[in-house]
Amino acid sequence: MRALAVLVLLMLPGAAPAEEPLPADSTVHRHLGFFFRADVGLGYLSSPNQQSEGPAPISGLSVPLGLAVGGAVAENWILAGEVWGGFTTSTGNRTLFVYGYSLAVVHYFMPANVFISFAPGIARFSIETGNVSVSSNYGPGFKFAVGKEWWVGDHWGLGIAAELIFAVNGGNGFSTVSTVGPGLTFTATFN
Repeated sequence: MRALAVLVLLMLPGAAPAEEPLPADSTVHRHLGFFFRADVGLGYLSSPNQQSEGPAPISGLSVPLGLAVGGAVAENWILAGEVWGGFTTSTGNRTLFVYGYSLAVVHYFMPANVFISFAPGIARFSIETGNVSVSSNYGPGFKFAVGKEWWVGDHWGLGIAAELIFAVNGGNGFSTVSTVGPGLTFTATFN
């Protein structure tokens, strides 16, 4: 009878001297709070970049770059300010820079950790030939990306994304032209 009483006391909540595990961080592997993403990769950039004098178009392999900082407005929904761009060098020692400032809307599809990002904003391009640089006026532009990330820490993810940058610019001796830049980037995200 005494053994039965001891057994019942051990089974009652709080009666046993067992330790409960500490609660896990509720934000681990979730898209909540502060958001930071950097990306860099390889792509192709093309712009007719026609000035009044009519230089040849610039296109070629490019290095797309991006940096976004913001936060979650709801789980898996991010708003961030993003700076993005790319550059390429063509024959005649001419370099084309395209860059933009955007408000990015990012959505993660969980638990796959796949994301889609759309960042409309303003953009411009600049052409550098030797020591001379000429820039267009600002115009509409955007960056669109679809990617997949893998968790490498509680809040860090590394991944890969397919992206497209697009800008429409003119002015300062340039006719209105569209610049297009598809690319493949590697991403590092803290969230």
